[in-house]
Amino acid sequence: MAPPPAQDAASGKPFKRSRKVVVDVSLCRYAIIKRCLKVRDFRLVRAKKSDVEWDIWWSDRGELLKDARRLNAFQKVNHFPSMEDICRKDFLANNLNAMRKLLPDEYDFFPRSFLVPAERVELQQCMDNDKRGTTYIVKA
Repeated sequence: MAPPPAQDAASGKPFKRSRKVVVDVSLCRYAIIKRCLKVRDFRLVRAKKSDVEWDIWWSDRGELLKDARRLNAFQKVNHFPSMEDICRKDFLANNLNAMRKLLPDEYDFFPRSFLVPAERVELQQCMDNDKRGTTYIVKA
């Protein structure tokens, strides 16, 4: 089943494009992304094999941001600078732990997190002090 057409925010009427949105998928390896774009009637191109000007650059990694200064005002990318700081579990845990130290009341919404092996001693102390049967989640 196809998704409903996009609507104009002000009028609520179906949004009609003057042309198809062009998406550069040269750095996208996931078929599901390409299928979703096709369902929305976007035009898929590979920038290196085409001189078509694209609207969206879809990449599986944030490396494309190195070229962000060369983007035209209308062009968009699916990443933002330093995205890896929240997308990698170890970086996210490190950043959240740092914020919890600064603002403990505001950052009490996530479980205690330890980066092993660097924080092995702290993890062991926590495990020794916790009651029996406490569940721990380990991400490798």
